[in-house]
Amino acid sequence: MLIYADKVFENPIEVIEAFCPNQVKPALDKVEFLKNKGLYLVGYMRYDLKKIADNLPLVYFEAFDSYKPFEHKVPDCKISGRPTIEAHKTLPALQKFRPCKSSTKPS
Repeated sequence: MLIYADKVFENPIEVIEAFCPNQVKPALDKVEFLKNKGLYLVGYMRYDLKKIADNLPLVYFEAFDSYKPFEHKVPDCKISGRPTIEAHKTLPALQKFRPCKSSTKPS
């Protein structure tokens, strides 16, 4: 599963990889071909395609025919039954961390 922006991509129908410089152009040609067929492509190209010191691909893309909407959900974190955002109001030790209401210059 890959999450990109507000989309979730699952079950790629094809994976395109290039580990050597001579594989880069054919891989990018395949990416272009799949894009023109209307598929969604998610992946990357290494910033410096000349470096092949590690075992990571120089080019890596996964092709998908569909996606689902992604909804980011913030967990409901609470301290003593109160939202953590309100902790500075209920815990004396945290009162010094209250946000400033106005910016003032030090004198």
